[in-house]
Amino acid sequence: MFTFTRIDLEKDRYVTYIAIAHLDSGHVEEVTRGGPDSCPRWRPDGEAVTFVSRRGFGEGERGSSLYMVTLGKSLEPVEIARFPQGITAYEWSPTGERIAVVERVVKDEDVKRIERIPVWFNGEGFVYNRCRHLALLDPWSGETYRLTEGCPDVVSFVWSPDGRRIAFLATDRDRPPRTRLYIANVNGDIEEVELPRPLMGIDLVWSLDGETLAIIARPLDTPRGLAANNRVWLLDLGSWRLECLTPTLDRNVVNTVGSDSRGKHCSRLIAWSAKHGVIFLVSDSGRTKLFNVRLGKEPKALVELDGMSIDEFSTPPSGNYIVFTAMSSTRPNELYAFLGRGEVKQITYMNRWLDRYEITKPRHLTFTASDGATVEGWVLPPPHMEEGSKVPWVLYIHGGPKMMFGEGFMFEFHLLAAKGFAVAYCNPRGSDGYGEEFADIRGRYGERDYQDIIEFLDHVTKNFDFVDPERVGVAGGSYAGFMTNWIITHTDRFRAAVTQRSISYWISKYGTTDIGFYFNADMIGCGEPPWRNPKVYIEKSPLIRANKVRTPTLVIHSMEDYRCWLDQALLFFTALKLNGVDARLVIFPREGHDLSRSGKPKHRVERLREIVTWFEKHLKR
Repeated sequence: MFTFTRIDLEKDRYVTYIAIAHLDSGHVEEVTRGGPDSCPRWRPDGEAVTFVSRRGFGEGERGSSLYMVTLGKSLEPVEIARFPQGITAYEWSPTGERIAVVERVVKDEDVKRIERIPVWFNGEGFVYNRCRHLALLDPWSGETYRLTEGCPDVVSFVWSPDGRRIAFLATDRDRPPRTRLYIANVNGDIEEVELPRPLMGIDLVWSLDGETLAIIARPLDTPRGLAANNRVWLLDLGSWRLECLTPTLDRNVVNTVGSDSRGKHCSRLIAWSAKHGVIFLVSDSGRTKLFNVRLGKEPKALVELDGMSIDEFSTPPSGNYIVFTAMSSTRPNELYAFLGRGEVKQITYMNRWLDRYEITKPRHLTFTASDGATVEGWVLPPPHMEEGSKVPWVLYIHGGPKMMFGEGFMFEFHLLAAKGFAVAYCNPRGSDGYGEEFADIRGRYGERDYQDIIEFLDHVTKNFDFVDPERVGVAGGSYAGFMTNWIITHTDRFRAAVTQRSISYWISKYGTTDIGFYFNADMIGCGEPPWRNPKVYIEKSPLIRANKVRTPTLVIHSMEDYRCWLDQALLFFTALKLNGVDARLVIFPREGHDLSRSGKPKHRVERLREIVTWFEKHLKR
């Protein structure tokens, strides 16, 4: 079962279809006819499907409902429960008697009386008054019973194989981003498990015998800080012994390949099967691969595809097959099945419509940086070039910085290529997929990462004769917005820049955003807040050098971006204008940090139009 999403531009909305694919024949059968639906789940008896939907909720409402469709009968969905503030996750119990949900509970108030941080969170708005409770739902009566008390912040949960217990991770309100582990009995008793190390957990799974838990988490007590990789940990529920299953795997156990063409992810990040043991995704050199590991053995790649990146996966407890989605730099996600012994079968062909267009393949490259490190990159040429001609081009930078470019479909890149631009992009220092040492630029933003990008610029200019060295732009968002700002305050080599959801002043970002108070302290302040180490926060802020900018700059930001708040754009834009720079500020209302990936369709189109227009104005003259 899977979802596929299309855009209804006229109504400015996304339409998602839930469908069932038959692994043997590839036949696709629609379960719903399209709507604001997501996260389908099989009822354990296989005779019905449940899903989350916003049917019946208005544009400004946060609520959602659970619906059920009985297969073989009328496909008209039946609402089984309604949640005024919505749910963030749900799972059927193995017995099919109950559904566990993470329910959002918000105390609305006109005047905000705030006593904890973060005040707000990207994509959610104010969260100081928000709790995420674990609750049990009777799917037949629609009644819910809340398991957690107080105001918890449940991140992820999993049922035990016998359906009697639920293990869940919740953010430590006093020490975010640390998470704590709890085990709840369905009768309401909850026990906290005292872990021997501080972890930032993101998902977990129960062993088939119910005696251990496997947890994906980043250790928070290593010298690498937030540059450390997520690892797989095994917790013995008898002895409470915690053991790392991936100590020698110097790669991140999570998917960090960039793409602007994904739907909503609802699959688990980790699974446990009889055939393959613990299964998880690993980001490696521009691709995400499917790995597995067993106790006492080394982790190994279970499924890796040439020129493709695995995005999500699911498997039954037997592990007889694994279904997954995968994309490439030239195709969005399709559904595949791993049938064992190296056999992979493509199940869906939802993107055949792209065959009508000439989609060019990026040209892969590596170069040796001045300090001896190998840096990976790509150059996407436009589909039509005259022999011997030179085209304008744009150097793109990825966010994170612990993310990576690679085999991820980027519509934005192909749009620019179709408009006659080449697009170049690389994974400089700070990127994921090449080990913790490569990724660790904490306290050194704008140093080795900046050098890698400029040396990549030199390499492309020297080795790709179709790019015009005099007509090159630079663009990026989030960390890449910081880097775009940093670049244009340090060099005039770029004829135009587009900085998006950017960072210009680290001190204000520390206290105005959802993760700034711990992210900035670790990544910029070397573990210290700005009042203890103001010098580094100021030195790493592009705003301080705004008087050096000569590059025409388009500044794009969202009004409700709580990851990099609007003040970052306003500060930088104001400084540019006061220093006589050709600058333009575009603000998108009712959008957050993820505008380029999941914003309202018309806003996404308008954003792309602004970018193309800016580069055509400044690079095609």
